[in-house]
Amino acid sequence: MKYLPPVNYLAHLLLSNNEPGVRIGNFAGDLFKGRQWEEAPVDIGRGILLHRFIDTHADEHPVNAELRRVLQPYFGKWAGVALDMYYDHILAGGWAEHSDLTLVEFLEDCDADFEARKGDTPARAYNRWRVIYGHRFMHHYADPEGIARVFDGMKGRIPHDTGFEASRKVLGRERDVIARGFHSYFPQLKLAAREHLRKLADNENREDEGHQ
Repeated sequence: MKYLPPVNYLAHLLLSNNEPGVRIGNFAGDLFKGRQWEEAPVDIGRGILLHRFIDTHADEHPVNAELRRVLQPYFGKWAGVALDMYYDHILAGGWAEHSDLTLVEFLEDCDADFEARKGDTPARAYNRWRVIYGHRFMHHYADPEGIARVFDGMKGRIPHDTGFEASRKVLGRERDVIARGFHSYFPQLKLAAREHLRKLADNENREDEGHQ
């Protein structure tokens, strides 16, 4: 199995407003470069653009910049990747605060979306989902050992020094700091993502009206 670029998959799925195509595009957004999103179905393309917005928002936010500085001595240039994974761990641990569904039910819904839209989902996006879902990685994100195993898997596929072998130790040492950052930042991201998704839909509607 090829190395899968690590991102905070669970957060991206949650922030997709329960829209199947948006979920698919948001999950696999890093697979699409430049204007390739235009080649996807409209709602999947909207998810790709939302993915990019979320990544930029997260990269530029001062709370996350400070947490990357905290993690950099352990993970070097991979501190941002580690923060993404730790954020998904915190998110999964407090899942009931963010969804009326259990985590398992939510992921089952996502799987149903991928199956229902298999025909117009790019194969590389569908195949990535099948690997992630099939191995039940996200089902165990709330468990410290479960998230540590994901770090172990990434370490084995990245031909560089990542520091990921220290992920268990770092989580034990810095978890409170990371959790405070998450609870400060994530509500802001949820609001920003919802507003951006609304703007994307409004732009699509205006373009449709212009073509009529």
